[in-house]
Amino acid sequence: RIPIIQKLAILCSFWIISIFVSVVTLHPIILSFTPPPSEEGAAQGILERFMAWMILVAVSWLFYLYAVIPAWPVQALLAVAVVGLAVDMLLDRRLFGYAAVGTAMSRATDGFGRFFGALYEAIEGGLIWLAGGWRRGAMAVCLLSLLTVGLYFQHLLKVGDTTPGAALLYADHPYNVAFGKVNEKFLGASQLIIIAEGKAYCTDGGKPCAGDACKPCRPEQEGACGGETCQQREGAIKDAETLNQLDLFGRYMAERPEVGGAVTAATLLKKIFRTFHEADPKWEMLPTRNDHVSQLFFLLTSGTRRGEMDRFFDMNYTNATISVFYRDYTHETIENSITRAKQYIAEHEGDASSVRYRLAGGLIGILAAVNEEVEWSYRVNLILILIVVFLLSYATYVSVTGALIVMLPSLVAQPLSEAVMYLLGIDMNINSLPVAAVGIGIGIDYGYYVLSRIVEELVAGEGFDAAIRRMFETTGKTVLFTGVSLTASIIFWVFFPMKFQANMALLLVLLLGFHLMGALMFIPPMVALFKPRFAIKYAEERQRIRAEAAATEAGAASMRARATTTTRSSTSRTRDTPGTTASPRRPSGIASTSCSTSTDHPSTRRPASAPSTSRVCPSRTSGPTIRTPATRRSGTWTTRTTPAATAIT
Repeated sequence: RIPIIQKLAILCSFWIISIFVSVVTLHPIILSFTPPPSEEGAAQGILERFMAWMILVAVSWLFYLYAVIPAWPVQALLAVAVVGLAVDMLLDRRLFGYAAVGTAMSRATDGFGRFFGALYEAIEGGLIWLAGGWRRGAMAVCLLSLLTVGLYFQHLLKVGDTTPGAALLYADHPYNVAFGKVNEKFLGASQLIIIAEGKAYCTDGGKPCAGDACKPCRPEQEGACGGETCQQREGAIKDAETLNQLDLFGRYMAERPEVGGAVTAATLLKKIFRTFHEADPKWEMLPTRNDHVSQLFFLLTSGTRRGEMDRFFDMNYTNATISVFYRDYTHETIENSITRAKQYIAEHEGDASSVRYRLAGGLIGILAAVNEEVEWSYRVNLILILIVVFLLSYATYVSVTGALIVMLPSLVAQPLSEAVMYLLGIDMNINSLPVAAVGIGIGIDYGYYVLSRIVEELVAGEGFDAAIRRMFETTGKTVLFTGVSLTASIIFWVFFPMKFQANMALLLVLLLGFHLMGALMFIPPMVALFKPRFAIKYAEERQRIRAEAAATEAGAASMRARATTTTRSSTSRTRDTPGTTASPRRPSGIASTSCSTSTDHPSTRRPASAPSTSRVCPSRTSGPTIRTPATRRSGTWTTRTTPAATAIT
C-alpha cells in the first residue's frame, strides 16, 4: 500500500462529494436569485468594470510569478481595482481612467468571447461532419490506430526516473550540477546496500544453541521454535570463508560499468592485512585462518569509537553489509542491480553457510521497492478504475455497448498519455502516479455528458443525425467550454520553474485534452455507426410515456368539456320551465341572435349612415370564433354561417 495514494483517494472522495453538493443544491439556489444578464448594459455595470481590472491584475501577477516584471505593478493594479470599486459602489462616482479602462477591457472580453463563439461554430460543424456518412467508419479506424500507437509506446514506458538526479529539478539546477560532479569524481552518490545476516537458531533451554545439531529458524517467523526463541548466532562474520564470500559478492556487483565500486568489511580487513606485510599490494587479501580474522577485527575496532563501524558490521559481529555505489538511479540501473544481486544469491547463498543475504537498502534499494510497488499499484488501480467505471456505466445505461462507448475517451486517453510521457521523457514514479490515476476521474464525465444528451435527443424521433446535431448545439458547447477552461487554467503551470510541477501540469493537460477530444470526436460517430439498441429502446419508451400522458390529458380535457356542456344544458332547461320566457326554437343551422355585439374601433368607424357592427356566436362545430360584419338587406337581417362560427347579419 502507498500511503500517499490512500490519502489522495480520501481527499478526492470529499472533493467529489463537495462538487456534487454545490452543483446539485447550491447552484440552482444561486441561479434562482441571480437576474439574467442584460445585453444592453453589457460592459457598463460596476461588477463588469471591477472584473475587467481583476483580469489585468491576474495577467500581471502571472508575469510577476515568472519573474518577467517586479511586484509593484501588480500591487498598484490591485490597489486601483479595490479603490475604484469602493468609490464606484459607495460614492457612485468613477475614478479617472477607471471606468474607461474597465469598460474597454469588458468590451474586449466580449469580443474575445464572440471570437471563440465563432470558432466553436466552426469546430461544431467539423465534428458534425465527422459524425456523418462514410466518416463514421474512418473515425472507427482512427480510434483503433490511436489505441494501437498508445499501447505500443505504453509498454516501453518504464517506472522510475529517466534522467539521473533530474526527477524534480531541471538539469541546469545547482543540485543536479553538483550531483553530476560527485558521480564524475567519486565512486557514486547512489548506494545499494545488501545485508549479510547471521543465521538464527532456536534456543536450547533458553540458552543459545551451539553446534551443528541446532534447529535453524528465521526471526521474522513467529512460533517457528515453539516455546523457545529464535536467536542469531554471534560472531557469524568472523568466519574466514564467510568473509571471502562477502568479498566475492562485492567484486561481482562492481563488474558493471554503471558501478563505481563496492565496500565490505573484507575491504577494510584486507587493507590492514596488507599493512602488516610492508604494504605490498600482493598481500591485500584475506587470511584463511579464523584466529587471524579475529586479530584483524580487533585491530580495526581498537582505533575507532563505538558505533563508527556500524555501517560495515555490528558490534556482535553478527550482521555485515555490502555497499555498492552507482553513478545514477535510472530504471535500467535499478532493475539490473537487483536482478544481478538476486542471481548471485540464488547461486551462492549455500556457499556462505553462516549468513543469509537480504535485499536491499540504500537509495537504490528503496527506489527498487518503490518502483515495484508503483508499477503494481498503477496497473492494478488502473484496471480497477476501468472495471468500476464499466460497472457504473452499465448500471446507468443497462447496456454493454453503452458502457463501452462512454468509456472510449478513457480507453484512448490513458495509453496516449503514457505514450507522450515516454516520448517526452516524463518520469513515471511515485510522484506522477497520483496525477495519472486522478486524470481518469477528471475526464471520464465528458463521455457521460455527450452520450446521455444524444440519448435524450433521440426522444424527438428524428434519428441519430439530428440528435447528434442538437447535442453539439447544447451539451457539446458546455463540454468544450469546460475542457478548455480547465486546460487553460493548468497550461500556465507548464512554465513553472520546477521540473516536476511542469511535467505534472503537462500530464494533466494531456489527459484532459485526450478525454475531451475522445468524447467529442469518437463517441458521436460510434453512436451513429452502431446505433445502440439501448438508446433506441429508451427513446421508444419515453415516446410511449409521453403519448400516454398526452392521451390522459386529452381525456381530462374532454371530460371537462362534457361537464361544461351538461351545465349549460341544465341552465337551458331551467329557462324553459313555466314562469320563464323561453326563446323560440330555431331550425337547425339558424344561429342564435343573442350574440355579443362589438363596434369598430373609432379610427376605422364607418359613417353614421352605415353603422358597422359585428355579432359573434359560438359555433356548434369545433373551431375558433370568427367575427363577420353584419349587413342589412331590404329591411331584414340575413344569416351567414362559416365553418368556424355563425354570424348574424
